[in-house]
Parts: sequence; structure tokens; C-alpha cells
Amino acid sequence: MTSYPAAPVPPTPAKPVRPGTLAAALGAAVVAGLLAVVDGIVMLVGASDIALDIAAKALAQVTGQPVEEAKAGLNAEPGLLDDVVGTLHTRAYVLVVFGAALVLFGLLMRGAAVWARVLVTLSALPAVGMALRVVTDDGTGLLRGLAGAALAVGVVAIVLAWLPANGRYAKEVKASKAIQAS
Repeated sequence: MTSYPAAPVPPTPAKPVRPGTLAAALGAAVVAGLLAVVDGIVMLVGASDIALDIAAKALAQVTGQPVEEAKAGLNAEPGLLDDVVGTLHTRAYVLVVFGAALVLFGLLMRGAAVWARVLVTLSALPAVGMALRVVTDDGTGLLRGLAGAALAVGVVAIVLAWLPANGRYAKEVKASKAIQAS
């Protein structure tokens, strides 16, 4: 009797090495999503004050009066800024919802699956678009700064998600799982 097996045992495949570009894409997606969420929350909390500041600055430019007098005049008119506050709330909800989705799908992108990268892209595009709108519109320095950072990091996340190394890694992971299953 021999100690050799009847059939050769196939070698176990090496575990695929996660590329640095995938880790960078995951980090960028999470950071961009968190920046968008924080920007949206700040906008929600301070929408009435932000609307008053924006309207007072615009009124002061048109009439030539000081900003404080314009604020006092706007405060005397109840309901005058409701449309502006509603617009700010809508922008904030878009940032919060798509920012949270970007965080979630960024964390699910660990295996570099195509569906996860597509969902990261689809949730980053509205967040980046709204961040661009906030950056180019009137608002506080904090809102514009957070939106600018979310915009830049969101674009980086989209680009990093689709680098070829991530696609190769996804194929290696899929092949490794198929070999293990058989």
C-alpha cells in the first residue's frame, strides 16, 4: 500500500491581493459621503439664518443700505423667505440622502464588485452635482467649503472606483470563489 493519493490534489489558489487603488476608492467614497451628509445637516439646521443672510446681502446690494438694516426689514416680513428656506431644505435632503448612500455603497465596495462600483457612481453623481450647486451659489463659508471638499473627493472616488486594477481584482476574487465552490 502506498501513501500517495489516487488523484493529484489541485493546488489552492493564492488569495487575491487587494490593490491600493481599491482602498483609496473606498476611503474617498466614504469621506465624500460623510462630507455631503455633514454639509446637508448644517444646511438643514441653519436654513432660515442662511436664507436671511443671503436675502439681506442681495437687498443691501440693490438698495445700497447696510446689511443689518436689510436684515431688520426682512425679519419684519413673516413668510417672506419661506421659498428660499424650502430650496435650502431640498438641497440639504439631496446631500444627506445621496451622501448616506455613498457611504453605504462605498463600504460595500470592498470586493470591487461591478454592482458596488456602479452604485457608488450612481450615488456620487447627484451628491457631487448638488455640492457643485452649493459651491457656486451664495451661502456661508462653511457650507461652501464642505461642499467643495465633497465635490473634489467625490470626483476622485468615481475615478478611483473604475481604475483597471480594481476590475482585475474583482475578476480574481470571482475566480477564487468559483474555484473554492467547486
